[in-house]
Amino acid sequence: MGIKNKFLGIAILMSLLLIIGSISVISSDFSYATSNSDFSNEVIRLVNIERAKLGLDPLELNVNLQGPADIRVSEIIRNFSHTRPDGSSWETVSPEVYGENLARGQTTPKEVVDDWMASPGHRKNILDPEFNSIAVSCTNVLSENGSQSTQVFYWVQLFGVSASDKIYMPEPIFTFKGSSISSNSIVLKWQKSSDYITGYKIYRYDEKIRGYNLLKTITKNTILSFTDKKLSSATSYKYKIIAYKTLNNKVYNSNSSQILKVTTKPLKTSLSLSPSKKKILLRWKKIPRVSGYQIYRHTSKNGKYKLLKNIKKASIVKYTNTNLIKNKKYFYKVRSYKIVDDKKIYSDFSVIKYNKPR
Repeated sequence: MGIKNKFLGIAILMSLLLIIGSISVISSDFSYATSNSDFSNEVIRLVNIERAKLGLDPLELNVNLQGPADIRVSEIIRNFSHTRPDGSSWETVSPEVYGENLARGQTTPKEVVDDWMASPGHRKNILDPEFNSIAVSCTNVLSENGSQSTQVFYWVQLFGVSASDKIYMPEPIFTFKGSSISSNSIVLKWQKSSDYITGYKIYRYDEKIRGYNLLKTITKNTILSFTDKKLSSATSYKYKIIAYKTLNNKVYNSNSSQILKVTTKPLKTSLSLSPSKKKILLRWKKIPRVSGYQIYRHTSKNGKYKLLKNIKKASIVKYTNTNLIKNKKYFYKVRSYKIVDDKKIYSDFSVIKYNKPR
């Protein structure tokens, strides 16, 4: 924790570092992971929850402090201290910085904020009513110590008082759902984050890379739906969405929504009937990626059909309906289904067919 008190005309400098767990000195063999903006955004959100408990105004993201925060997180990897590598104090990183919190070892935003709030010096920075802006940088480093590899997270908070070049973080999307689901398309819908945001980014999970690819960027905040087309039938897809704000040629992202899993409908099958003595043989086209089929029957075309047989194997594509009445009309329709998370996803029914047993 560091504080630079200029608005009271007092020159005070306090240093306090927060380290959790047993962290060994990083050897020369290490690699950097990509800075996690979702983690940084979540830290700001959690900090503002703590401030709201005391009736304090929320801290806004200070664009001018984001670069210095990124610089400081890279510096504390080598030298975990409020003293910079050149021997100068932390406050020299920017004339707009008035406070600094550091942490190392915590693996989640909640963990690091909880630890900061449990430390009097760090808590004072977070709850300082004079501060009205913030920048957060987080990164993790893969440390190689002999034959063992350890991921070590580093965290930096910089606090400011300037009202210029700051924005509120975009609100995350809480309502995200799939609707109008067909065998080859899914309509995604969401609630508007706020009038302040620029647009939305939709991501879809890719099994090949075991991660999410950007599927679509929505550049108007009034557009609240998107249709994902040319999909495979009876297939589950996972999506997430974020809101973003563009300011001064920089893009600021909200936290991502919860993951939405949607399964496309199986294809509709086709049905044929072959009558014989007191029997009718039903055959239908095999549908890919399904769990089974359901056969419905009635004695009139527009009657209330009842389930005749539930076929639990996708490889079975025929069924013989026995003990029927000679020359009586029987109407049939078939649908396929896929079981996903213990729920059945149904196709549309086949065209109704009828015949008479001999």
